[in-house]
Amino acid sequence: MSPLLFALAAIFGVLPDPVVAAQPISRSAPLVVGNDPGGRLRPRIAEVNRLRANGRRVEIRGDYCMSACTIYLGVANVCVSPRTQFGFHGPSFREGGNRYARFDRWSRIMAAYYPAPVRGWFLSYARFLTKRHATVSGLELIQLGVPRC
Repeated sequence: MSPLLFALAAIFGVLPDPVVAAQPISRSAPLVVGNDPGGRLRPRIAEVNRLRANGRRVEIRGDYCMSACTIYLGVANVCVSPRTQFGFHGPSFREGGNRYARFDRWSRIMAAYYPAPVRGWFLSYARFLTKRHATVSGLELIQLGVPRC
């Protein structure tokens, strides 16, 4: 029985048997991320910082993890599916243009969330892509040392 079903059964008083009832309920089930197109960077960084603080596991699965989704690689307890495609690109701004100081600052903030081999590649190549993205497979990230789910 899943932890969620177990919790619901306990709330409604319909526990199936004492052996199952004695199993602990996981209060921090993994966050499964997949088919995520990305989005705004600041809210994603805040979410990743919360996940880091509570040590919650993040599993990146599905067909794709694009743009701001890649920031989840900054969670200490992360794993990736070899079949997931990751799309990386540099920061873009809706207003004010891409002045270099602002662009460089946000590129470095993003890079700080990537494992070291990805960080160097991002800073030297992918951050300069703002109208398109560079695709890296989960398998390639695993080969660079990111744990496999």
